[in-house]
Amino acid sequence: YLTPFIMSFLAVTLAFAAMLVLLGRVLSARIAGPLYAFELFLDDLIAGKPRALRLRTGDEFKQLEALAARITEELVRARGIAPVGPPIEPPHEQLISPDEN
Repeated sequence: YLTPFIMSFLAVTLAFAAMLVLLGRVLSARIAGPLYAFELFLDDLIAGKPRALRLRTGDEFKQLEALAARITEELVRARGIAPVGPPIEPPHEQLISPDEN
């Protein structure tokens, strides 16, 4: 009598645990990836190799791109370092002023 209930309970529990693991993996990659990319960006900047920070589509912390552009601009100006690569621009979403909405 209890065997079908226990088997059903175990199946539901295992399915739920598997979904949680997959969801946690996806969410952690969307959060940890941008932080790791920002760390590499800062390492390059400290080494005197300024570059643009570009995050993947779907990543969290998109505001880090605009912050990275501001940091690079200020350090290039303060240290007189020649930028490497194309000009560094913040994402277009950040260029709209609040008055334009």
